[in-house]
Amino acid sequence: MTAAHTDPATATLDRFGHSQENTYTALSELSGVPASTLWHRDHGRLSIQQRAAKQQYLSPQEEKALVSYLFRMSRNGYPLPVKFARNLAYVIVRCKSYAKIGEQARNGRAATLENLKISNPRNTIKNNKRRCS
Repeated sequence: MTAAHTDPATATLDRFGHSQENTYTALSELSGVPASTLWHRDHGRLSIQQRAAKQQYLSPQEEKALVSYLFRMSRNGYPLPVKFARNLAYVIVRCKSYAKIGEQARNGRAATLENLKISNPRNTIKNNKRRCS
């Protein structure tokens, strides 16, 4: 991560570090960040923004594509229930995983359940591939 995108607690720990001289309380007074936050960052807890970015379902480009598609559908007069947007997001993620399968096959790796990390073997590639092409 670059310095522009780090939170103040991580930046303080990177700059000064924690030691017997630089206690969390002293670093807190110096930086204005709560001592508990400094302790959590020093022990590996992610900030709320970092955790949210890690748990994001779609990439920003995929989100933009989905939103523009939904706006176009709305302008054309189609009703847009929330379930429809959720289903489209699910299809995007599923098709992205099939693209990874194709990439693995081109690189010579076998598309096995262990490589794909498929949780439900009943959802086979053969049955779902038609929806993603």
